[in-house]
Amino acid sequence: MIEFSFLLPTRGRPELVNRFFQSILDTTHRIEDIEIVLCLDDDDLASPNITHHQLSIKKVILPKGATMGSLNRACFNASSGRYVMLINDDVIIRTKNWDQIIARIFLVFQDDIALIHVNDLLFRERLCTFPILSRRACLEIGICPDDYKKYRIDDHIYDTYNILAHLGHKRIIYLPDVVFEHDMDVRKQQTEKLIKVEKTSVHLREKEAIAFDTKIFDERIEERKQNALRLASLIDKAYENNRSIYMAVLSNIKDPYSYRRSNFVKKIGSNLYNSLSDLVYDHTRWRYGEEKFKSQNRIGNLEMIGGSNDEIHIFKILPLIRSNRFIFRLVYAFIHNIAKVFNRYYFHLPLYIRKVADRLISKLLRIYRAIQYSRLPSEK
Repeated sequence: MIEFSFLLPTRGRPELVNRFFQSILDTTHRIEDIEIVLCLDDDDLASPNITHHQLSIKKVILPKGATMGSLNRACFNASSGRYVMLINDDVIIRTKNWDQIIARIFLVFQDDIALIHVNDLLFRERLCTFPILSRRACLEIGICPDDYKKYRIDDHIYDTYNILAHLGHKRIIYLPDVVFEHDMDVRKQQTEKLIKVEKTSVHLREKEAIAFDTKIFDERIEERKQNALRLASLIDKAYENNRSIYMAVLSNIKDPYSYRRSNFVKKIGSNLYNSLSDLVYDHTRWRYGEEKFKSQNRIGNLEMIGGSNDEIHIFKILPLIRSNRFIFRLVYAFIHNIAKVFNRYYFHLPLYIRKVADRLISKLLRIYRAIQYSRLPSEK
């Protein structure tokens, strides 16, 4: 039986795909439980020849120009794993036995409803770039909408599980020591290419895609609320009795940001648990908030996510950065170089320095993410 399916849209980069394959072989505990589903464009002449004798690989062909949402949905439809992970070809897995670690985490959730969030060494805990989900959850609400062109799919999934946490079911797990490195050199080359062609149609298409996907993300908030409700029905055995409470809570959500709280996400480091029983015990304490939430019938007045006050100040400087090409390049170079040096020595640093630096790097990268989207979260 396949345990994990990687959903991997790719185009014209077989060397990166093969590097990713090698990292799977180097780090996976049970190779026979892994499959990779590639989604390729019908005019891509290089990628159809991708293969590996040690890995289970499936290929799906779609017409050129299909949206990223459609590509991921096609991958999911062809997959068979109990758990699926949205992935890029410019990723290198760094953590040994990652599959064993994640499978153990999922064992805590008997209903299989959870969002596992690995460390990409880029956005880290600030954004679930490569979400890991259960097939059961995806069959209930879908893997993602097909109209996202390129961006905001990760935000869409992450926001759904944040809404689920707002309903009292905290199911987001962040694993800082499970590293799926998002190659910064590849991302830098892509960004420099866009800067060089800023006034050409290529750059305009990127900006249009960002604007389009941001609009879709904002418009689909009601869909995400309903999806969270459907996931709650799989978790809560007394769902019908609590439905009116859920509906009242959902009615107070007007945007994807103001309702979030820092304790919606559980961070689990490799040094925190000696056994599965420890994890189950800790999760029971963590989810105590669910029962407290229901017993007190708390509706509204929930705190904003930790660090959101800092982000308010960050967002104030975005118009200045976006309006000046020189400042944009300076900010990007600063963030890139700081993060690259930090990543190089990440595993050699003491744990307390790692934690402090993680928060700093995450905030710096949050600035770049906001610049990419070319709008403030508070804008309508």
